[in-house]
Amino acid sequence: MKTKKSTFLGILPYALLLLCFIIIPPSINKLFWYSSFITVLAKMIAASGLRMVTLGGDMSFAMGAFMGLGAYGAAIMVTKWSFPFWAAIILAAIFAAVIAVVTGIPFARLRSIYYCMTTMFLGVFLIYIFQSFDWTGGNTGIKQIPKLFNGKAQTNYWYFLVLAVVCIFLMWRFEKSRIGNTLKAISQSHEVAASMGVNERFYRLMAIGVAAFFCGVAGASYTLYYGTVVGSTYGMTLDLWIIMFCMVGGKDDFFGPLIGASILGIVNEGSRTFGSYAPFLACAVLLVVAYALPGGLASIPSTIKRARDNRKMKQVDIGSFASGSSGKEA
Repeated sequence: MKTKKSTFLGILPYALLLLCFIIIPPSINKLFWYSSFITVLAKMIAASGLRMVTLGGDMSFAMGAFMGLGAYGAAIMVTKWSFPFWAAIILAAIFAAVIAVVTGIPFARLRSIYYCMTTMFLGVFLIYIFQSFDWTGGNTGIKQIPKLFNGKAQTNYWYFLVLAVVCIFLMWRFEKSRIGNTLKAISQSHEVAASMGVNERFYRLMAIGVAAFFCGVAGASYTLYYGTVVGSTYGMTLDLWIIMFCMVGGKDDFFGPLIGASILGIVNEGSRTFGSYAPFLACAVLLVVAYALPGGLASIPSTIKRARDNRKMKQVDIGSFASGSSGKEA
C-alpha cells in the first residue's frame, strides 16, 4: 500500500514539469518561444503515445506518420468540407487510429526487429501517399488552412498545454488499467500470456490504436495552429526524434518520454542557430545519457537511491568485519 510520502514523491516530478511549462513561456513572452514550446508539447504527446506501444514490447517507427494522418485529415476537413475545428481534430484522430489498426492487423504476429521494419515501411508509405495526390497538395502540401484561435500564439500555447495534460493523463490511466497491466505481461513473455488465454495480438493492436489516436490529436492541432501541412514534416526524422525522446527520458518509466521530449525538444528548438549541427548536439546528449544512465533521465532518483543503499550496505559490511576482527583478537 502506498504511503502519503511515496504518493507525493510520485506526483512531484509531474508537478514540477507542469510548473515549468506554466511559468517559462509567459515569462519570456516571445513568439519564437511560444511556437517552440507548442512544438515540444505536440511531440511530447506523440512520445507518450509511443510508450503505449512499448508497453506490449513493441517499437514503432510510424508515430510521425500517424501525426501526419491527423494533420492531413484535419486540414482536408477544415479547408474542403468546412468542418468545425473541434470536430475535425476528433475525427482526424479517429481516422488515424482506424488506419493504424487496419494496417496493423496483417503484421500483428510480427515482433522485435521485424515489427520495427514493418512500421518503418508503413511510415514511409504513408508519407509517399501524402505527397502523391492533388487532394493532399502533393509535395507542397496544403496551404492557407484556417488557423486555430486565429493563429494567436499565446492562446494556442495554453490550448496545447491543456491538451497535453488531458492526453497524458488519459494515457497514464490507460497504462495503469487492467489493459496496461496485460500489455506489460505480454512484454515480459507473450508466450506465457498466450498460454493463459490472453489474446496478445488484440491487446497490441489496441495499444497501437490508442497511440495513433493521440498522435492524430497532436498532429491535427499542430497543423491547425500553423495553418499549413507538408508531408515531409512527418517523415522519418520526426520518428527518430520521438524515439530519441523515449530513449533519453527512459522508455521504462511513464515520466521518461515527458522529460525526454521537454529537454531534447527545447535543445532542438533552441539550437536552430546551429543549423545542420543541431542533430549532432542531440546525439551527444543521447550518447552521454546512454552511457551514464542506461535507464534514461527518469531513472536518476532510483539510481541515486540504489547508490545510497549500496554505500550503506558497504558500511554495514565494514562494521561487521571490524567487530568480527576485534572479537577474534580478544
